[in-house]
Amino acid sequence: MNKLQLEKFIVWLLPVTLIVIATFVYIEANGRFSFWSRDALRGLGVWTLAVFLVGGIAHLFSPKKTVPVFGILIGVFVFLSAGVSTGIAAILFLTSTLLTGWLLLWLLDLHSQSTRIYELLISGIIIYLVIFGVMIHFEINYRFVYILIILLPFGTFGIPSLRYTLAELIKAKYSTYVTTCLSVRYWHFLGFVWIAGFVATYTFLPVVMSDDNNYHLAMWTQLTFHHQYLFDVNTLIWSVSPFSVDLIHSIISLIAGANARPSINLIFYFLVLAGMWTMLGVFNLASAGRLLVLGLFASTPMLANLLLSLQTDLFLAVLAVGGGLILFDSLRPATNKVLFTLLIGCLLVATKLPAAILAVGLFISLVLTNYIFKNPFPFRTLLGWRALTLFGLGGFVALHSYVVAFVVTKNPVFPLYNAIFKSPFYPEENFKDGLYTKGASFDAYWGLFFDSQSYFESPADFVGGFQYLFLLPLAIILLAVKKDARKWLALCIPILLYAGLMFYMMQYLRYMFAILPLASVLIGYLLVTSHHKVLLSGVFFLYMLINLWFIPGVSWNFFMNNMNNYSVDKKNEILSRSNPEILMNEYVNNKYGIKNVLFDMSRSNGATLAGTPFYLSWCAPIHLRSAIQWQTDQDVLSFFKANDIELIYWYKPLAHHDDSMRKIIKTVLDKYAFVEKEVGDLVLYRVVLH
Repeated sequence: MNKLQLEKFIVWLLPVTLIVIATFVYIEANGRFSFWSRDALRGLGVWTLAVFLVGGIAHLFSPKKTVPVFGILIGVFVFLSAGVSTGIAAILFLTSTLLTGWLLLWLLDLHSQSTRIYELLISGIIIYLVIFGVMIHFEINYRFVYILIILLPFGTFGIPSLRYTLAELIKAKYSTYVTTCLSVRYWHFLGFVWIAGFVATYTFLPVVMSDDNNYHLAMWTQLTFHHQYLFDVNTLIWSVSPFSVDLIHSIISLIAGANARPSINLIFYFLVLAGMWTMLGVFNLASAGRLLVLGLFASTPMLANLLLSLQTDLFLAVLAVGGGLILFDSLRPATNKVLFTLLIGCLLVATKLPAAILAVGLFISLVLTNYIFKNPFPFRTLLGWRALTLFGLGGFVALHSYVVAFVVTKNPVFPLYNAIFKSPFYPEENFKDGLYTKGASFDAYWGLFFDSQSYFESPADFVGGFQYLFLLPLAIILLAVKKDARKWLALCIPILLYAGLMFYMMQYLRYMFAILPLASVLIGYLLVTSHHKVLLSGVFFLYMLINLWFIPGVSWNFFMNNMNNYSVDKKNEILSRSNPEILMNEYVNNKYGIKNVLFDMSRSNGATLAGTPFYLSWCAPIHLRSAIQWQTDQDVLSFFKANDIELIYWYKPLAHHDDSMRKIIKTVLDKYAFVEKEVGDLVLYRVVLH
């Protein structure tokens, strides 16, 4: 079989993969094929009608300018719908970050009119993580201080020479944006807005994810009420884990005076899509094909799930795309490419320890592409003072959380590998999530897609994104056999290295997400060489619809109408049902200020509490060890007095559990406490200690 025959075989194999998916879904679904509730379908219908009706009317009045104008209007609508104050604060932060990055590169004489947006963004984020990373250690974190710091870079417009250079850069980027928009056929663009915009509306849901309520929101809360971060590992073992995403969230939230998670995730989402668009241009893929690939990626169920939370994987995807942009940016000097790849590596390590694998993969790919393009490695330039200055800043960002963890706990990766470091704040064992450590195998890989509930906390199966099971391997094969395309295989190194090692260590679906944008770019190559573009476009579109069909199955919160979550009352209704602790924490903060609370042992949702949340679970082993020793009412009361606890949360649905600790707490509440407030199924008791 020659190369041309193999290409044709792959093209005609693609529709067959749809039959395979349909067959195994039918076998594995146990009679349940739809996860769309009537309420959720109503939300999809409203969005569909709004996009095509408004988009159609706009096109009638201004057909030539519709794409750039409608694109901006849709972006503004989604951002403001996620929260007006947080949307403004997030856009202000993004603009300030770009200006700060430009100012840093200008001071280091590394800027030019051809400076890339990702270079500005990486430099600006590094600077802000250094500045605010130092600030969180001291009691100086006030809203007006943050606003002042964020506004300072706008002062560059007041310096004539800087203003001219910056204006030229802005004009060049705006011209690129308009040119890009004019290259897009309007109805293709509208179809992309329909799928990508609908996925974005999932950010409208309030804070419902357990990890956010457990610890991701704690930094913002502590900076708001204590004006510094406490690094309290007694309360929560994750208090010293890598916190770059939490710090970015805290900066914007403190400026906005509200939880900015929706707006931040929308920015991350936009950056990923914009970066993928640029990368697909390397393949010379037409705009219609690029939008199709972006729409297919946007339909990935895990993306919708991540838009709901502050999990680090979405930010890791932003950094991975940045690394991919650098790899194939043939117009940038080798010095810049190596420098910014290393800075991305610093940000990856600062975000999550295993992301160091991705950093290594990106650097290996860069060395390989330098060799392919016959670019000498710039050793001498990288030892200059400019590069070393950036490395110093990046090194601080990369190591900050690990140094803090070592100082606080004597374990730099606390609570991981504690059998080695033996920190007194956690049992001398290596932390491991046995639920998703089933052993790496083909069955486990297949299970990510057809048995997703066993590999992620989803209420249904089939949410892995089927394109990564079938289309990605076929795209890699096609790249490998085409001699003129083999240079793009360098992108496989970070994908396979990161996904392979992460999957070997833990078979957990969410941990695969960081490399999915890069994988989607490789999938896009299928549309480049084939002469059967109509057939392939149809296959891509059907994959998109399959993903969309299963999106509600990725989260317990997706069975409701996400277009009906604008109002405060609606969000509070959702919270009172799923996370009443958020509303109760707000009540306690408003009435008592900084007040300690004992949480129900099954629900550690105290990240938004101004005082100290006391958990009796594995995430606070020191408090749990004390509670295990309780034998009498007086033991419990002594614990309350020693820790100044007067308020207790009690979750009614679990009151019947036959648990000795729960029983003794309930006995104390019946004897010494009274009910002060109820929110949903959560009861606030106040204990009379004196």
